[in-house]
Amino acid sequence: MRMGKDNPLREPLAQALKAAGRYAVRCATMNGILDDFDPDALIQCLEIGFFGYFTEDGLSHIDDFIQARELDKVGISLLRS
Repeated sequence: MRMGKDNPLREPLAQALKAAGRYAVRCATMNGILDDFDPDALIQCLEIGFFGYFTEDGLSHIDDFIQARELDKVGISLLRS
C-alpha cells in the first residue's frame, strides 16, 4: 500500500501502524522479558495490533470467557455445598 506524503490517510495510518508495532514487540517479547522471539509471532501480533482479533468485531472477548469460567466455578461450589 503505497501513498505519497500529501495523502491525508498517510499520517493516521502511520500512527496506527506504529502503535501496532509497539504492541507486537511487547507481545512477542512478553513485555521485554524475552531477548529472542519468534518472528512469526511478531507478525501475528502486528496483525492483531493493527486490525484487531479475527472476530466479528475485532475484540478478543477474553473477558467474556473469564467471566463464564468464574460463573462455572461459583455454580460448582454451590452444587457442592
